[in-house]
Amino acid sequence: MFEVYETLNLNCGYEDESWMREVLYNHIGRQYTPGLKANYVDLTINGQNWGPYANVQQLNGEYIKEWFFSNDGTRWRCWYPDGLFGGSIFGGIFGSGVSTLNYLSTDTTSYASSYNLKRTTKEDPWQDLIETTDALNNLPLDELEEDLKNLLDIYFSPSIIGSFEKIAMLDDGLHDDGEAGDGIYGASIPGQSYGTLVRYYVEAVRGNPVGTTTFFPEGAEHDVYFYEVQVASAVVLGEVAINEFMASNDFAVADEADEFDDWVELRNNSLTEWASLKDWHLTDTLGIPDKWKFPDEASMAPESYMTIWLDENGDQGDFHANFKLDADGEEIYLIDAGGNIVDQVIFGQQTTDLSFSRIPNGTGDFVIKDFTFGFSNEVTSSTEESIENSLHIFPNPVLDILNIVPTETNPLIEYHLLDFMGRDLLSIPADSQNIEVDLSGYEPGIYIITKENKVIGRFVKI
Repeated sequence: MFEVYETLNLNCGYEDESWMREVLYNHIGRQYTPGLKANYVDLTINGQNWGPYANVQQLNGEYIKEWFFSNDGTRWRCWYPDGLFGGSIFGGIFGSGVSTLNYLSTDTTSYASSYNLKRTTKEDPWQDLIETTDALNNLPLDELEEDLKNLLDIYFSPSIIGSFEKIAMLDDGLHDDGEAGDGIYGASIPGQSYGTLVRYYVEAVRGNPVGTTTFFPEGAEHDVYFYEVQVASAVVLGEVAINEFMASNDFAVADEADEFDDWVELRNNSLTEWASLKDWHLTDTLGIPDKWKFPDEASMAPESYMTIWLDENGDQGDFHANFKLDADGEEIYLIDAGGNIVDQVIFGQQTTDLSFSRIPNGTGDFVIKDFTFGFSNEVTSSTEESIENSLHIFPNPVLDILNIVPTETNPLIEYHLLDFMGRDLLSIPADSQNIEVDLSGYEPGIYIITKENKVIGRFVKI
């Protein structure tokens, strides 16, 4: 299997006569802790052979995503002090006691010459660096572990991101550990709600003077065990659910760029409440739960639908995700702001230009059927919907002028035009039997028409 990387480091064994140290260290270390991929290559440039080189992965965002569930936080590069270099020839120790998480002072300028800020999502990363080095170097050992929970990822976590909570394992015969005093230890992880992905690992500390510690699995906290909470009875979905998707779209539904891409539709099943999708994610890889993030303003009206194009083309709009679906079968996960799996679907082989849809609409099992893009899965086609008092809207899709035929003419009745993120764009009085709405100044996309906060129409602007 080939893996593609944009940046590689070809090293020539500087200060290492064996040429083995860097590759061997990373090869062994990766089995127990986050480490770089490394191997040997025979380098040829423009037909000229330059001989063997150590090929070492770049420590960048790609590396972070391979080892961590989230890219949030701060990444630093440590500098050598002026005039000093690491290694035996020059006699210096890397960082010379200043850039190896050493506490220097409470002044952020003391750290500026020793650390280079590569990337951060924190408001004040330099202050975080001071607090971390202060704790590592100055706290008593009996306080260090508890304090570091707030600074570093320090054995269970009811989420796919975040720090772990510690539970003592006991040999008292009361925790599924057999008989009391038999050398078998047990513990119970608190119950979690359906769909929660629980990560855990085990730490065993010997009662010897040095406190020899063993972890299971060996690579904890980054290589951990996990399980997803299931229920034996039928699943009761949350308000927002994966309602329909198409993994093989040749000529069924085109996006704003007139391209036939994969898509997934969500439905807000609530009859009265809006749903905010701020900090929610969509992914096809459980190990990368934050693969695609919803726009901060994304929200769904009651009983409304939202479509996300799965085309790896974010340049075409906010609702174009950075992954595609495999028509031979894979999975889709909807994850809320707390890192909990709100809904998921694991599917097999799909049929071109047919969708995989929940029947009954919004709550039922998935079946392969004709697509009902933006509408209930229980209507005969995507051009009509069984909504009481719905409007007659044409043409759909529309280029510039949208025609609306209301169920009754009354200037006191007011319709509202909303964009796909739930923003109220226009008030439309029902003052004639044929209302013309000029959409020439609006962006392509899916729009919603509401009356008294109830969705009564949808259309696509091209």
